[in-house]
Amino acid sequence: MTPENLAILIIGGLGALLLVIGIGIAAAQKSKIRHCTKMTAGRVIRHRYHGDGRVNPMIEYEVEGQMYTVARKFRGIITKTRISPGKLYEDSGAYVTEKDYLYIPRSAVTNIRQMAQDLWPIGSSINVYYNPLRPKEAYAEKIPAQPPAETRVFAGAGIGLMILSFNRFFHCIIDCRLHAGI
Repeated sequence: MTPENLAILIIGGLGALLLVIGIGIAAAQKSKIRHCTKMTAGRVIRHRYHGDGRVNPMIEYEVEGQMYTVARKFRGIITKTRISPGKLYEDSGAYVTEKDYLYIPRSAVTNIRQMAQDLWPIGSSINVYYNPLRPKEAYAEKIPAQPPAETRVFAGAGIGLMILSFNRFFHCIIDCRLHAGI
């Protein structure tokens, strides 16, 4: 096996692996959605900050006397930065879109903590949908209607690498036949 054929095989295998991971993520979420059939009221206990405007409210909820915590997750984050001499400080205007994206307006100085507190005040009530057989499996506020972005990223990268690999493989076959005089 030539080094080029080995590289083609590795790239195709990596593509197949990424595709399987993407499908696995989607299947796991579908299973979780199918099993999260009970609803209870939870309350916001804190906010988790990840940087770059990403924030999740942390919701505590109780099932049969046991306390659990779940993060409110979003389909994605949209940030829009506007810096003008009249508005260097931004501390309001964040919202969740209809398609479940968290929108965060930004400026030179952005107070994400204030925006999170405005959207999800500590102590406020949020519905939690949980799996009655495994109450730790839960969604806060709403059950996702779309597969997570990771599904599309992994599956798309996998398909792209597989196409690249097949394309290169067929070009090798054609090149080999031309050199062999077939």
